Amino acid sequence: MIKYIPLLLLLTSCTLKDQRVINAFGKEVEVKNVEYFIDQQGGLDFGHIKELKEFRPYTEPEINFGHLRQPVWVKIDLENKTVNEKQAFLSSDQFILEDVRFWHLSDSTWQMESSGWGRPISHRQLPTYLHAFEFKLAPHTVSSVYFRVKNVYQVLRLPLMLYDRQGFYGHHNTSLIEDGLVILALITSILFSIYNLVFTAEYRKTLVLYLVYAVNFLLFYTLRVASPAFIREPFPIELNYLINICIFISTYTFLRFAVSFVNINRRPENKFLVTTIDVLFGATVLVSLFPSQEGNQLFFIIKLAFFVFNILYLIWYLLNSLKENVLARLYIVMAMPLVLSGLIEGLTNVFGVIKIPNQFFEAFRLSICLEMLFILFALIYRERFLSKIVEQKLKDTELQLANAYIEIQETEQKRIARDLHDDLGGTLSTLKRKVFDKLLHLTSDEDQLELTQLAQRAGDDLRRISHALMPPNFERTGLVDSIRELIKFNKGPGRNFKFGEHGNRVELPAKSALHVYRIFSEILQNINRHSNATEVHVQLVWSEEELSLIVEDDGSQFVDNEEGLGMKNMRMRADYLNGKLNFDSNKSGSTIILDVPLQ
Repeated sequence: MIKYIPLLLLLTSCTLKDQRVINAFGKEVEVKNVEYFIDQQGGLDFGHIKELKEFRPYTEPEINFGHLRQPVWVKIDLENKTVNEKQAFLSSDQFILEDVRFWHLSDSTWQMESSGWGRPISHRQLPTYLHAFEFKLAPHTVSSVYFRVKNVYQVLRLPLMLYDRQGFYGHHNTSLIEDGLVILALITSILFSIYNLVFTAEYRKTLVLYLVYAVNFLLFYTLRVASPAFIREPFPIELNYLINICIFISTYTFLRFAVSFVNINRRPENKFLVTTIDVLFGATVLVSLFPSQEGNQLFFIIKLAFFVFNILYLIWYLLNSLKENVLARLYIVMAMPLVLSGLIEGLTNVFGVIKIPNQFFEAFRLSICLEMLFILFALIYRERFLSKIVEQKLKDTELQLANAYIEIQETEQKRIARDLHDDLGGTLSTLKRKVFDKLLHLTSDEDQLELTQLAQRAGDDLRRISHALMPPNFERTGLVDSIRELIKFNKGPGRNFKFGEHGNRVELPAKSALHVYRIFSEILQNINRHSNATEVHVQLVWSEEELSLIVEDDGSQFVDNEEGLGMKNMRMRADYLNGKLNFDSNKSGSTIILDVPLQ
């Protein structure tokens, strides 16, 4: 919600009421009249102008002449309604004004002050990068001041504000802070991009595009706005035209960055539209290299077509990507205010085809700051989002490999169990019968007992191993009865088993039940091999959300060996079940808990 505060301020502050001269003096000074005259020949000096009768009232809400290349004279009548002399400041925030001259009456003599884009602060009346002038208003008097503005390469807008000293320097300092925040946000974006390009190998194309966008935007903003504070000699006025190349490059790379940011699946773009934009971009940069052709209508149409088509394509592409991509939804929320306000700013201040109140551009500064920072956050989110996708793909691949391994293992265990039962079991039965029929009567009673016990143990071991490999009729018997049967086969002298089942039993899918059974079988094998347990407690706990298999013993301390094949098998099967396998072992015994979600 924070990011929309500038937009709300913008909408509430933008009004079409009279803004020819915004009067911050209040009722002490009144703006009586605003008139203008266009010097079509461009040769009239102030001596002729102040005697002219051809000045006409300016009736539109804001002084804006679009791409007018003739000098414009603006006459403003101000009335000081107080008994005291007032010190006044008349200022314009339109940095792109190229040649600004101001006349005011001082001690009955007309004084001229000058300003303009590319002129150092040291060459201006006031130490500010705004086009601002200081003058005095006599008490109870209507005084006239004159502006002469001539632009060759940029739109001629003249938003004027009238202040007292405190109000002007408050406005000046606020502008410094706002423009400083914009430049700081751009520098932060550049440093972020460079850092990630140096230290990470991921999404390099996206970062390069963002870096080019931020660098060009910084060059544009610094040269256009802040340059008077850093230069000692005036810039050539042609540079005011060439600076627009930076904004065209920023506009183009912003589009390419947005597409790269959103298009993580590399969905092909519309080739015709992309080629059209590329051609228009190249043509725009080319025609922008010739300041002498600023008045060429074809060149103007090429630049305007590129600018509008580029932004409209970006909006269209983002809207088309909303359904399939969460990054598109994030980006359109993050960047759309900047995209739309950038479109309005360009159409107003670069091309002069629409007229928007000056408050829009005051809010636009703060919007740029927040948007740049939010795009940084979006880049960080995108990195984490893509990392999660990669991690999920790796996990899915591992799971597929584990499933394939488990399937092979199950097939092999079934085969071995069948061979043990059919082949070795049959051979052992034949051997037992031969021994009993032909050899048993030749031995002593003690040897007969020993042979009988060995034959019985061999049969029991064979059944136990075969059952562990693949319990007969598992799908028919079910998980719980198969676990009971396995416990029965593993009982022996000196080891007592206890089994308990709690909760309402839920029918598991056959594969899931088999995985739980295999994990339990592996736990029992570990107890048999590595533990000296005398008591083993087995519990199955059913709930609506999960099944918990809990195995506790009083044997020696369990060592969680990640490299063991049996441990890997258990973990793979638990992952297949989306379950969790936890181990707890101490000198008193061990506890192993398998939690399997049922939903």
